[in-house]
Amino acid sequence: MTGTTPAGGRFSAEIPVVAAGEGTGSRRAPLLLPGLKVTPAVRCNVILAETTGQSARVALRLFDAGGRELGRGEAHVPAWGNAQLALPAAVGIPGAVPEASSLRVESLEGGGRVVAIATLVDNVSASFSVVTGRPAPQDEADGAGPQAVASIVQAAGPGAYFTTELSISTAAPRSAPLRLTYDYAGTSAEGAPIRGSVVKEVLLPEAGSLPFASGRNAVRTLFGLGTRTNTSGSLRIEGEGAGWVLARAAVSTPLDPMDASRGTATAEFPAVGPSSPEAVGPGASSLVLLPGLRSWSRERVNLILTEVTGAPARVSLGLLGEGNQRRGERVVELGPFEKVQLNDLWNGPSGFGLGGNRVDRMTLVASPAEGGAGRAVLALTTIDNATNGTRIQLLSPPGPPLLGGPSGR
Repeated sequence: MTGTTPAGGRFSAEIPVVAAGEGTGSRRAPLLLPGLKVTPAVRCNVILAETTGQSARVALRLFDAGGRELGRGEAHVPAWGNAQLALPAAVGIPGAVPEASSLRVESLEGGGRVVAIATLVDNVSASFSVVTGRPAPQDEADGAGPQAVASIVQAAGPGAYFTTELSISTAAPRSAPLRLTYDYAGTSAEGAPIRGSVVKEVLLPEAGSLPFASGRNAVRTLFGLGTRTNTSGSLRIEGEGAGWVLARAAVSTPLDPMDASRGTATAEFPAVGPSSPEAVGPGASSLVLLPGLRSWSRERVNLILTEVTGAPARVSLGLLGEGNQRRGERVVELGPFEKVQLNDLWNGPSGFGLGGNRVDRMTLVASPAEGGAGRAVLALTTIDNATNGTRIQLLSPPGPPLLGGPSGR
């Protein structure tokens, strides 16, 4: 979805497509949406949609980071229909919702199935990000186990300053001990190259979340890198409780780093696991792709590849134009848990050399290349050069994505 700010700038956000029959319903797990909030800067709406042709009634329960239930409401969703509610009204509370809150959507009655998304809307810029409700894991058999976010960041870009808000929540009836690892590269406060790894142990309380004080700019507030450092890298979520949580990362930048009053633009990075359908490599998906791409002078496009199993990986990339015309091929090698970023994918030295012409309707395809044992997740980032509005898209197998499964898609 693409829209404009009150000042005429442009932003875009991804609205997920799901298969018919997806969602919570009778004898199905509730959906969990982590990292919600309502503040003077951000409003939140909840959108519910029915996917089978039968009506349903659901309960909405809001929890704070400590696992305390803040409010509850109910909503009727008509067959093939939807309902949109402001989050505070949906759960019967006035005004603000604390940062790092999580929302559960649970089936009450009816034969239908309901999917849920939440939109977090910047009150100044009107740009928004979308949080997708995923089946809430109750034990190790339900969840992904070890998970990874392909990239978190605290770094300056062209006319931008990117930071990452990390949200991790659980709906399991027990606390969730986690080991979080940030493998990073970038520059120090003095501008010298740096590379390293930071590990943090955290404990999420029953029905709780990672505290906002830790996750709000995770590179600094959780992993302790200074404000003048510029780094990015992969985040791993491991430990006994890794199968009981859902996680997402929101990458934000001010529209104008010199004028905070203009608001921000935000995009979502979901957490995925080695067994996620988005992971490409031996024993995993043999093909992932992303259609509908374009090369415009107004946008810059980067590709992030992250290894998620701890083994070396080789990934073959292919770019197809209309009529399956081949526009380029290359192989990328990744070390264990390494993140590689190909900047200016269309025209940069590591890209496909399309030139300055505007090209539409391209498809990026990835498959395992011979000689690699690991698995990789690929994410395409598209950044508007005028507004810094950012869109993040994961390459995935052909066909409608499912909400269930290790990635929670």
